[in-house]
Amino acid sequence: MIENGGGFGLDYYFFRRKLKATVEAFDFTRTNIRGSLSYYFYRGLYVDAGFNDALDKNDARSGFVGAGLYLTNDDLKLLLTKGL
Repeated sequence: MIENGGGFGLDYYFFRRKLKATVEAFDFTRTNIRGSLSYYFYRGLYVDAGFNDALDKNDARSGFVGAGLYLTNDDLKLLLTKGL
């Protein structure tokens, strides 16, 4: 499920899983294709950049840039037990 509809995606990792390339296709009535690159810095810190609606002929294409923090269950366990 991608945005409440059917679709598929592909992830490919480079440089020992530091860089991830993603391509997703969904909403096949309009054929929406999204692509992005994510670079993981240190312990779950990452930045993203990509595009949405790559094949749109009405110039509705858009780009995006973001950053985030990826936490696992082990990270949360460590953070919650350090303060006690």
